[in-house]
Amino acid sequence: MESLLKSDIFFFVTTLCVFSVTVLLLMILMHVLHIVKKVRKYFDCLSNEADGFLKDLSDLRVILRENQFGFKPVFEAIKTKAEAFTAKTKPKRKPKASEEKV
Repeated sequence: MESLLKSDIFFFVTTLCVFSVTVLLLMILMHVLHIVKKVRKYFDCLSNEADGFLKDLSDLRVILRENQFGFKPVFEAIKTKAEAFTAKTKPKRKPKASEEKV
């Protein structure tokens, strides 16, 4: 009878330990899942920001190509000055004798 009582206590203690370990593992798993959910949210946000950064970078490349790396205004100013410098002025026309009499 004593051995039966000892075995019942052993099974009872074992059952409590298994139950407590199971609850502990479930709690750890819940925390791990919560952390994974947050990390996934951060990675999604990071991915969206990276896509936006790549779009901004491609827009910047287009702007730089259109403006010749920022030298377009300088080139246009030089071109305008060169055209003004090299523009031929029309020589003054001498009035004809018939126009002077009028």
